[in-house]
Amino acid sequence: MGARLYVTLNLLTSTIFLMGVGFIYGTAGTVNMAELAGRAATDGTVAISTAVCLFALAIKAAVVPIHGWLAVAYPATSPAITALFSGLHTKVASYAIYRIYAVVFDGDAHWLWIGVALCCLTMVAGVLGAVGEKTTRSILAFHMISQIGYILLGVALFTLAGLAAGIFYLLHHMIVKASLFLSTGAIEVRYMTGRIGALSGMATREPVIAVAFFVAALSLAGLPPFSGFVAKFSLILAAVDTGHVIAVIVMLAVSLVTLLSMLKIWNGVFWGSAGESSLENGGGSGALAGPAVVTACLTLALGLGAEVLMGVSTTAAEGLLDTSTYVKAVMDS
Repeated sequence: MGARLYVTLNLLTSTIFLMGVGFIYGTAGTVNMAELAGRAATDGTVAISTAVCLFALAIKAAVVPIHGWLAVAYPATSPAITALFSGLHTKVASYAIYRIYAVVFDGDAHWLWIGVALCCLTMVAGVLGAVGEKTTRSILAFHMISQIGYILLGVALFTLAGLAAGIFYLLHHMIVKASLFLSTGAIEVRYMTGRIGALSGMATREPVIAVAFFVAALSLAGLPPFSGFVAKFSLILAAVDTGHVIAVIVMLAVSLVTLLSMLKIWNGVFWGSAGESSLENGGGSGALAGPAVVTACLTLALGLGAEVLMGVSTTAAEGLLDTSTYVKAVMDS
């Protein structure tokens, strides 16, 4: 079911994207990004054509209202593939949205309110969807949808601070979400279940995996000193600067529910005493724990050394605000 849905949806979105490209060529006479720079801000037909492409990318990124496919498709794969997709698939679509809106729309403020509204709805829908789920990967998949709202809010604000915070959030999320899927996936592979309540006492039985999960979970919820705190705090400051008070309230509320969801997994899988089903397979998941530990350490390192990554993110944001260098490089090549 999950695989069929994933393939069908991606074929559909690819078709929509190609239709958008065709519309752009028909209205602008080119699909060269450099030649299209700023055209959507002044030409309504190019704006509509490009919006079709952005719509397709929003589906791939799992933005509300077409977001439910991710929560069904991702948990249907193996834990390793879920972790890989969490770090790449939706992030590529998010990057493309940043690039296309910055270049073709030139950050046109006229449409940004739509992005802010969709991002807030995506945050809320994702985090509420996780509340009723019963397996670790289903909970994390819904939270992935929620976090896409944070990532794309950066481009919806379209200020230097907002873009930098959004890019930082994207890079942080690639690591922390992969870590969470890897740690819970290691438990699922070892004990043949990821259902909340089916296991208990994993903190005692698998302490290394438990620590990796705990670190990544706190980072996802946005607590210091992890990278998630820097990402969310920067995004909140950017939203305050642009006067988007509702977005700030949504981000804070969603962060609280995210923390409660992480505690739900912790209490249902890692806390308590190890039950009989936990003891059947024994411990010793060191090899499985390795990738989760490495990525958990990375989120801590990015939090403590956030100045470096924020500097890189700010440089990238400056390139999105002023695309002249990008346009010149493309035209001269």
